[in-house]
Amino acid sequence: MDQPNVSSVQPSVVPSGQPSGSSGQSSGSFYFDTTPDSRIDARGEIDLYQVQLTAGHHTVSVHGASSGGGTLHDPAVIVVDQNGNVVGYQDDSSGSLDPTLHFDTSSAGTYYIGVTDFYGGTGTYHAVLI
Repeated sequence: MDQPNVSSVQPSVVPSGQPSGSSGQSSGSFYFDTTPDSRIDARGEIDLYQVQLTAGHHTVSVHGASSGGGTLHDPAVIVVDQNGNVVGYQDDSSGSLDPTLHFDTSSAGTYYIGVTDFYGGTGTYHAVLI
């Protein structure tokens, strides 16, 4: 399947209780790491993570069943800015169903990382932003 027709995402849907994980500053570069048992519990669910990024190049990877990082069959990842504009989207990468998205931000600010299953499935995953 091709990338879903997504022109914008409303960041206001970010839950007040963020999915567990850690984020912060380390050695001058941002990092983000969800717990290995982060999960999509319902068909069509999107877990959104609010992050602060600097301007520059970033990479986010989501590990599901293909890499043994969880049970989510076909994870997909999307990054949007604070206005809901799509910065990047990735479904599969390098022959794997687990996505790695390389993206650039033109300015520092608030961004949102969304994780879901491409086909609407459920399961666990592990997401990392470097």
